[in-house]
Amino acid sequence: MMASKEPLRLAGRDLTFSRGDRRVLDGASLGVASGEIVSLLGANGAGKTTLLRLLMGFLAPQGGDVRLGGESLRGLGRRQVAQKIAYVAQSHLAPFPYRVRDVVMLGRLPHIGLFNRPGQGDEDCVDHLLERLGLSPLAGRPYTEISGGERQLTLLGRALAQGARILVMDEPMSGLDYGHQMRLIGFLRDLAAEGCGILMSTHHPDHAHWVSSRIALLIDGRIEADGAPGDVLTPAAIRWLYGVDTVAVSASGRTAFLPL
Repeated sequence: MMASKEPLRLAGRDLTFSRGDRRVLDGASLGVASGEIVSLLGANGAGKTTLLRLLMGFLAPQGGDVRLGGESLRGLGRRQVAQKIAYVAQSHLAPFPYRVRDVVMLGRLPHIGLFNRPGQGDEDCVDHLLERLGLSPLAGRPYTEISGGERQLTLLGRALAQGARILVMDEPMSGLDYGHQMRLIGFLRDLAAEGCGILMSTHHPDHAHWVSSRIALLIDGRIEADGAPGDVLTPAAIRWLYGVDTVAVSASGRTAFLPL
């Protein structure tokens, strides 16, 4: 549920970040704009989560800059950023048994403020999202007692409740069964068609090929390729990323990569 139809772009340029003696990112550049789905692929430990956290402003780059709508993220307050960018982490169990509805309502905090009660508009927003995500029957259930796929949809509902135009998602398919994966892919397509920009990391080349406007490959701390799925994601690229030989098989307009 986005608050504005104005185009918006989030972009990091020449980002560097080190942990101790290890250079995690070495001049990585990546962006996403309204209406796009951009998938970020890289091996474990390649720095995907670090790059997403820099783009969100959770970490400060040691070099380079992140810009949101043309403004440096350094000059924006957390509340301003949260009204434009929402983060969807991998599904997790909350330490307290919040109701599903309460978790989604947390997304309204950048608009409500920490010490104010939700208004009718906030209640209506959450009701709409619960219905759209198929979570209305679970609204009163503890978040800790629903399935992994339902938790992931709840976290997506919380992000959408922020009214943000950009969604940043860290491996959103992780732990989901096939049915929930396909439903989430369909929902992300719908959001992009409505003007939402989506940047997600993934370990599923097939999903990335099906759903993405662009695919970016993170290797040795840099974005080594960024472009249309058919141009970027090839058996050679998968071998470069993961050290696995595959063959591309296409049917009904979709491409899958099968191991040799």
